[in-house]
Amino acid sequence: MVNKVESIDLFRDASLASRDVWTNYVVSSVDVDQTNGQILVTEPFHCAGFMGGAVTLRSQAPNVQLWGMSNVSSVTFQNIPEHYSLFYPLDAKIDYAHHAVWIADSGNNRVIKLDTVDAEVESIFDDMCVFPLAVAPDVNTGGVFVRAYESLDTGCIIALDSSGVETFRVSYDDRVPIESIGGAWYSDS
Repeated sequence: MVNKVESIDLFRDASLASRDVWTNYVVSSVDVDQTNGQILVTEPFHCAGFMGGAVTLRSQAPNVQLWGMSNVSSVTFQNIPEHYSLFYPLDAKIDYAHHAVWIADSGNNRVIKLDTVDAEVESIFDDMCVFPLAVAPDVNTGGVFVRAYESLDTGCIIALDSSGVETFRVSYDDRVPIESIGGAWYSDS
């Protein structure tokens, strides 16, 4: 199966074929760096028959500098020296204001913060939750919001500051649907 992530110029309602991303793997999230247009793609299954997973940063143009490597059009991040491989990463987001990428490495129950300049691991946050599903950078503080589980039926939203210190946590019963309309939250149970 081949998947295509298509770039569209919303102003002209036209496809930008030169920026299309083709992959043979399942794509679980896509993010775009608002400062330079680079595309970050999260693939939970990066190899056939192996749940290794990968996060790939793709440039708008060929032969540029990405994550400290020159003359490339994409860089794939799969392994962390001394910290094993990514295992079923479900989400990765760019914090363009603080030159970081946050990865929800779900299978390893951890969140990883990468420096986007040289692809060095800034921090690894584990043992804070079970199965992190999504990350949302806080571009004001350099921290991150993490959606995860505390247990099989208890979800949580955790806020970490830029150094990984938990600043708050909200837990909820994951069996109860929660919806948002505007600024009001409600539950239908």
